[in-house]
Amino acid sequence: MEFLPIYEWDDYTGNLHPDASPIKNAWGYNPINFFATTKKYSSSKEAASFSEKEEFHHLVEVLHENGIEVLLDVVYNHTAEGGKTGYLYNFKAMGENIFYIKTKEKDFANFSGCGNSFNCNHPVAKEMILDSLLYWYYEIGVDGFRFDLSPVLGRDSDGQWLQHSLLKDLVEHPILSHALLISESWDLGGYFVGALPSGWSEWNDSYRDTVRKFIRGDFGQIPDLIKRIFGSVDLFHANRKKYQSSINFIACHDGFTMWDLLSYNRKYNFANGEQNRDGSNENYSYNHGEEGKTDNPTILALRIQQMKNMMLILYISQGIPMLLMGDEIARTQLGNNNAYCQDNKITWMDWSRKERFQDIFTFTKSMIQLRKSYSIFRREEYLKMDEEIFLHGVKLHQPDYSFHSLSIAFELFDQETKTRFYIALNSYSETLEFELPILEDGKHWYLLTDTAKPETCYFQADERISEKSYPLASKSSMILITK
Repeated sequence: MEFLPIYEWDDYTGNLHPDASPIKNAWGYNPINFFATTKKYSSSKEAASFSEKEEFHHLVEVLHENGIEVLLDVVYNHTAEGGKTGYLYNFKAMGENIFYIKTKEKDFANFSGCGNSFNCNHPVAKEMILDSLLYWYYEIGVDGFRFDLSPVLGRDSDGQWLQHSLLKDLVEHPILSHALLISESWDLGGYFVGALPSGWSEWNDSYRDTVRKFIRGDFGQIPDLIKRIFGSVDLFHANRKKYQSSINFIACHDGFTMWDLLSYNRKYNFANGEQNRDGSNENYSYNHGEEGKTDNPTILALRIQQMKNMMLILYISQGIPMLLMGDEIARTQLGNNNAYCQDNKITWMDWSRKERFQDIFTFTKSMIQLRKSYSIFRREEYLKMDEEIFLHGVKLHQPDYSFHSLSIAFELFDQETKTRFYIALNSYSETLEFELPILEDGKHWYLLTDTAKPETCYFQADERISEKSYPLASKSSMILITK
């Protein structure tokens, strides 16, 4: 479980709600102190209370008791002090030329887009960051960290990329190298996905965008989709040899929820007080016929089907899957794709949706259990083509990589259990007939799930497929298993 930042932060945004009350930053990406647990989440709001640390420590212990690891989203790329005209909390007073990267004009560099860039590779600043991480890892007991805009940790005092930086120090550290280290490998100064040292896992935005485009029905996605499903070797093979390099995700806190990807063609961020200028305009979303909330049963059924398609792709993909809170019950932010200042119903969990979208919830649980049950879906080393992976199209051994192709199929062989899986994805607007691989004597294909058939969300695998092909409906996916 990854938490958004819990370091004490400045929540001032300078924007106002329609009633003139201040709009506050609720995400925490504006740190004041790298060691202080914020009081904003504490049950005790007294200024002299130190219970917030104890409460969080207890939370970590309880999650561990239930088999859940804890990761912190950490922000070392900038602070809440801003640029020249920003606040003075601590680092500027202690030495702004030590703790901040400066331009040739002696102004504050701004690779973060937040007014300043922390000088992470200055010996003093680096020691402070390492001490902070050791505190949270060793003393509080968290299991890992996700580094916001991590390239700042790889820059020198002039803002240039370093080959031997804090990023490398972390994976070689005698203690912190044992933590799970996750990187958001881009900032305003550059894009570095795949360039980090061995030992890092990285948010894979290419995975996110490719899956979104395929689900939407964009042409030209099949070659990249195959790469993304099988671990994005093209991005990570140069520095690392394992699938854990790729953090696969379709939605995260910063953008549309999965349900909103299927419900909105454009963003609706007016409540943020920035006239809808904030947030990304490139979401690769599609509303499936009506914008936003709808009572149309056909549109609702298709959105649910597409949700299951995304879940299926996410959990069969090699790498580490990441699921946004509430996507398993179709959480919506009403089209807001930058809800950093919405500590209200826009971002809160509406648990009543679990009952309404029980089909999605059950399907997601079933996909997670499938992934846990068969190592072929979570291998550490790259899978071997024509031994463990067999690519197909609607015809056996004939994958269609052409620009107008909107379908792909493949067979996986799990060597531990000697089980075969046949998986097909159809983003066309019509049903496709997929030829099925011929099995050895005594083995048969059984339908594990078909996203166009709600009754298969429990993965019972009790329907034997006797035909030589399988008709896969438009905008649907299926998994067959041998028995």
